[in-house]
Amino acid sequence: MAEGPANLRSQTNVIFSKDTSELAKSYDKLSDLQFESGCILLKGMGIKSGDTLLDVGCGTGRLALYVSELIGPNGGVTGIDPSPQRIDTANDKLNGPPAHNVRFRIGYGENLCDYSVCSFDHVYSCHVIHWIDDKATALEEAYRVLRPGGKIGITTMDRDKKHGRTALQRSGDGDRKDILSHRMLNGDQLRALLADAGFINITIHSEKIKQYFSSPREVFEFWKSSSFGNLPTGGLSGMTDQQRAEARRKRIEELEKRRTPMGIELQSEPLIAIAMKPYKKES
Repeated sequence: MAEGPANLRSQTNVIFSKDTSELAKSYDKLSDLQFESGCILLKGMGIKSGDTLLDVGCGTGRLALYVSELIGPNGGVTGIDPSPQRIDTANDKLNGPPAHNVRFRIGYGENLCDYSVCSFDHVYSCHVIHWIDDKATALEEAYRVLRPGGKIGITTMDRDKKHGRTALQRSGDGDRKDILSHRMLNGDQLRALLADAGFINITIHSEKIKQYFSSPREVFEFWKSSSFGNLPTGGLSGMTDQQRAEARRKRIEELEKRRTPMGIELQSEPLIAIAMKPYKKES
């Protein structure tokens, strides 16, 4: 059974306690990697005009607003996120031209009690499931609110592959046991969780995505904002000031080695997973 909102708020306080409006706005500006992988995911899901979707962990709403264009005025997308700062940033975007087919609200993937059985054509979650502690319950909830034949789509970092931060471990002599490492999944683990929740026709593959930054400072800003302030300098916690300064200097050197005419290039290979809720068998 899904946990109550009060319990979920307590569990997520550790993650979101450092989040700020400034971090949310910074993430909105720098989250091209997440947005691009989300667009790839949605294309694979076959989203069409008139569909209704739930965006679990919508953040600042970039992808949900893109979805609102795909589904047209007869469709609808609801974006939920535990961070009030990210939801505020998303809602600020609705103060411009009206988008009648999209709404944002605070919510938790582990408890979708506000939505009845078979409420949505599709559910998707972009770079979010690795932040969720009770992944099994979150997938069971997604299954519950999906209509038969509806699809779930997930993008997430692959724990078996290096991503932007771990690629620079060798240049930072610090402890990499951070708040994110133990939460990540590999493809086999994600497939098993989806199957256990009842999903079928599971496909999982990885995509190579490149993102470019103007400066090392912008890279660090991206890392900090994408982790709600929990990984402010790419894993340099637990050091003296002198050690931290030296590790940061080494990481800046490593980042500058990745500079191209387009900027500092970082590459990630997120997992792209799509599965279906089966149709009910006829009696």
